[in-house]
Amino acid sequence: MSNLIELHNITKIYRTVNREIIALKNINLSVLQSEIIGILGKPNTGKSTLISIMGLADLASLGEYYYKQQPTDKISFKERTHIRNHQFGFITHTHFLLSHQSILKNIMLPLRHRGTALPEAESIAIDMLAKVGLSQAAHKMPGQLSNCEQQQVAIARALTNRPAIIFADEPTRGLNTEEERAIFDLLAKLNQQDGCAIVIASENQQAKQYCHRIVAIDSATSAG
Repeated sequence: MSNLIELHNITKIYRTVNREIIALKNINLSVLQSEIIGILGKPNTGKSTLISIMGLADLASLGEYYYKQQPTDKISFKERTHIRNHQFGFITHTHFLLSHQSILKNIMLPLRHRGTALPEAESIAIDMLAKVGLSQAAHKMPGQLSNCEQQQVAIARALTNRPAIIFADEPTRGLNTEEERAIFDLLAKLNQQDGCAIVIASENQQAKQYCHRIVAIDSATSAG
């Protein structure tokens, strides 16, 4: 089984007028196809920064990042955007659902943004809602759903491009224990059904039982 992602000595430094802030230092990490990997650590240890770099939303200050054996520092902004839009799925603890749009239309939005025709976008959105067990919610508004159900909708939206990798940044924050379990169960089921790799960044220790491999990140300086 080949690596989808390889990180070598990834370091992220934020510079202000008066000082440098090291958000990540010398991170080495690989993600295999069809693997669920957990990046676990306390708040402010750089988990979200690492997810942003892996998801091509941010650049490392130092180090090498390979996606499908290709160095990402050699690709253009346009190519990075294409990979993000067509090969990656993203989930955060904030659903970013438009309150004035139906659940179905919320899921269709990224498809329409990518140029998918309306009938196909609607068909895909319906299929993704069924996949997360919320077919009955298609014509409801976000405010009519629970926090857990809204997170399920966000997962359905992340699936619309049939991603090779899903990046989940604190996907259970703000949920109760039962809801946390439901979200982790859903991610594990999707991994088994679709074979997509999933990278979960979390401070929730419950994530451990769902991951094939755990990477502990401590004080934004090491992973292993």
